Amino acid sequence: MFSLDKSLGFATNRTANRLKSALEHDFAEQGFNITADQWSVLSQLSVEDGLSQQELVKRMAKDKTNIARILALMERNQLIERRVDRDDNRVRKAYLSPHGKSTYSDLFPIGAKTVKRALAGLSEDDVHQVIRLLNIVFDNLA
Repeated sequence: MFSLDKSLGFATNRTANRLKSALEHDFAEQGFNITADQWSVLSQLSVEDGLSQQELVKRMAKDKTNIARILALMERNQLIERRVDRDDNRVRKAYLSPHGKSTYSDLFPIGAKTVKRALAGLSEDDVHQVIRLLNIVFDNLA
């Protein structure tokens, strides 16, 4: 018999939503008005600045409209700058602004603390195993 509590989709969605809410709560508690999705963009750009909207769509597994909306808001809030790609003027790439870099630096320890709280009771191997298995499920559905 089907049990929602034992459903992979329900468990992953519930966990993702709880983690997003916890991040946003912890950011807000420290005076930052930023969403988990904006945090994800900041994190992606901190690793590799100058990503196109299409690359962010792929990396974050979000639709094009969602990413466009997130980037527009982040640009209005001066967290990112969008510039035309010098090799292809049809493409605009997102770069962390000085304010975005500073905000990311301020948010990183808050996010790390939230994730540490979420992973309490799991070993490093447990965490790697969960991520590995979820990536297999994700790839299976491509």
